Amino acid sequence: KKKFYVSLPSLKIFSQPSIRLSFFIFDNDPAVIKHTLALFENFPNYFCAAVVTDCESAIDEIYKLKPQLVIVGIPFDGKDNSLSFSAIAELHQYSESIPYFVALASTPNFAFDAIQSGFSDYLLKPLLLHQLGKCLFKFEKKNPTGGPETICIKSYSDYQFVPLQDI
Repeated sequence: KKKFYVSLPSLKIFSQPSIRLSFFIFDNDPAVIKHTLALFENFPNYFCAAVVTDCESAIDEIYKLKPQLVIVGIPFDGKDNSLSFSAIAELHQYSESIPYFVALASTPNFAFDAIQSGFSDYLLKPLLLHQLGKCLFKFEKKNPTGGPETICIKSYSDYQFVPLQDI
């Protein structure tokens, strides 16, 4: 049996996994978009897939990009919100991969409609760092990303697969 030596610090297996999660912002207020993007800079495992300001483009981009997290500003453009709520409900009916929807509103008036339409969370403006952090932790808990269970170690010209639980 061949012996092999591994330098554990160089493997970085005990650090957080570097799986990047995509998010999508659907809002018409540039100040809110800028603030939300600034808050997400505190969470390096997340990247912005797109920012969209109209409902039709948002639905198209969600189908095309398939983000894991979608943040929707409510009320949208001061219009009847049935357009955005019905669009989210349609996604739940017709799409196989459904993102985690988060409503971002200035009042709690639309919370019931949002939850009925399939939103997973409802946050109030102005969005604070700890609110976003709690929302992201809930998202990660409901949608766990499976990290690697084994690693491959090269020993001379030979490769060994080692379960991480054995290290």
